[in-house]
Amino acid sequence: MKRWRCTAVFLALAVAGPAHVAAADADVSPYGIHSHVTRSDEHPFLAREIERMQEAGIRWLRTGFCWSQIERRQGAFDFGRCDDVVDACEAAGIRIMGLLHATPPWARPTIEHLGAWRHFVRTTVTRYKGRVPAWQVWNEPNLDGFWKNPNPHHYATLLKATYAEIKKADPDATVVWGATSRIEWTFLEPALADADGKFDVMAVHPYGYGDPRAPEVYIPDALDELRTLLARHGAGGRPIWFTEWGWPSHTGRRGMTDGWQARHLARAYLVAMRAGMARGFWYEFQERKESDEENEDAFGILEYDLSPKPAYRAYATLIRTIPPGSAVVETPWKRGLIYHPAWRRPDGVTVHAVWLVWGRWKSPRRTPVRLTGRLADAHDEFGRPVDIQVDAAGRAILPLEWGSLLYLVGPEAVTFE
Repeated sequence: MKRWRCTAVFLALAVAGPAHVAAADADVSPYGIHSHVTRSDEHPFLAREIERMQEAGIRWLRTGFCWSQIERRQGAFDFGRCDDVVDACEAAGIRIMGLLHATPPWARPTIEHLGAWRHFVRTTVTRYKGRVPAWQVWNEPNLDGFWKNPNPHHYATLLKATYAEIKKADPDATVVWGATSRIEWTFLEPALADADGKFDVMAVHPYGYGDPRAPEVYIPDALDELRTLLARHGAGGRPIWFTEWGWPSHTGRRGMTDGWQARHLARAYLVAMRAGMARGFWYEFQERKESDEENEDAFGILEYDLSPKPAYRAYATLIRTIPPGSAVVETPWKRGLIYHPAWRRPDGVTVHAVWLVWGRWKSPRRTPVRLTGRLADAHDEFGRPVDIQVDAAGRAILPLEWGSLLYLVGPEAVTFE
């Protein structure tokens, strides 16, 4: 009974708040979200979205500072919506990564209007100096929809010019690579070769919702390959951020249920953080429409009316369980079909995340383990209590359901028997 009451309190905290996170915790937090709150259709939801971020413990926001929106006519700047977002986030203790991209019609193609682009960057970064700590240079430059006739050499030219302007305007700002859609090696290799290391953080968008084996199968290997590529171009050791990634829950092709979206979110973060991702911005916060029929409309972890989807609750539970500042425990973290990474929290408590993939079991797989140290709490990805009986020798049976998480809080080690 004591264990149940402890976990029930945790569940209440995980979905209601707001959470208090110190400024230092926000700086190191790996937990971010993408939201279109500078865009006209989503801007009216700004205040409530900020509240939802606070409630979940999300402390980083990626949002657009779009050239095409801010400087529709050359020399005429409108920062109204951006000012609103920066003010609201600053008051709430939320860090912003501003996305600089999107060319106005009068400056196309961008590569032939670098002077105008540099002026826009200089004006924007100067305006928010010290208030927007990170800037991402373009969005998915390998896609024709964001950069007409994608060219890695042109992107490297733009990046170097932008890096110089950002560092002149705000030397403390972090410059983030303009993440490719997926990890497109044929674009990244030549772009990195030309970029002369003019970035502080590497970023990619490792979408995998077309692969039913995701997220466990491809994320660790992709990170290893990306680190190898960076080292080959003199950028080894740069932090890697996933500035967009997600799984949509919709009724069409490649869709999944709301529950599976939640499980994918939690497992994806756990796998990626264990494999070396420094920060991830989940795409996205609010669903675009009330219906769930289209792929692009259903990535959100909040419904259109901002009511929480299961994925929001799973994200809040993850952040509460493994808070900012937690450090990976460097032990083996995969055994057959079972994943079991561990973290040491800032308060010294160890947390293990355990889950099973690709089972055929219609009921939980009863998995024997031996726990070293006291089990203080056990709950699933939504913060719901899980009753684990531990004998005097530390032996226990974990009920592992396919794709569902089990958090074990307290033991120093979990040994599978």
